Amino acid sequence: MLMYAFIPETFVTINQYQTMTRGVILNTEEPEKDLKDMGINEQFALLKGTTYFQKYKMVETDSPFMEENFYRHFGFVPVLQFYISHPNTLLQMLNLSAEHAFTIRPLEMGNYEKSAGKPFGAKTGFFTLYSTVKHNASPSSFGMIVLFALAVILGYSRGSIQKWRLGDFRGLVRLDLVLILVGTSFAVLFTTIVGDGEADLAKHEIFI
Repeated sequence: MLMYAFIPETFVTINQYQTMTRGVILNTEEPEKDLKDMGINEQFALLKGTTYFQKYKMVETDSPFMEENFYRHFGFVPVLQFYISHPNTLLQMLNLSAEHAFTIRPLEMGNYEKSAGKPFGAKTGFFTLYSTVKHNASPSSFGMIVLFALAVILGYSRGSIQKWRLGDFRGLVRLDLVLILVGTSFAVLFTTIVGDGEADLAKHEIFI
């Protein structure tokens, strides 16, 4: 809590902007309606899909105008309420979040210097076995992650029943740890999109 209290206001503004433009109205066909439902001027629908840092901006993202007419009208709780009342939008964003959950190499950046003559964003294949296997072999949709989590929980639950019958109460701690890990992972999947949209998913979900 203390760390969050000292987060600079600039980072809060960045997350707010991308929560809306790269989250709430990213996949909707009626961004004007969704903005109106949240009490925000419908003209901000023009910002759909944009990022805080892009080179050519339609509006100055850190201006007093944006603070007065955009950022002031929503926060974490209103965005959370929006997703709960719009389950289709929530599912779309959860699938996006799940798609990047096991990616530990940011897709937007390469790792060659310009002098190497490689195309922009090109990545080396050296020493990438773990990250490649993790990205390609892991579940890529929210539904698959749910099924995988259930399978893991059921597997450990069966073992816990045996431990209970044997009176091995210390062995029951394994299931508790699994439930904590699974719960934490789903919390990260969910809070990431509520707090920053689909921007920087690989960075936010690196520990899943």
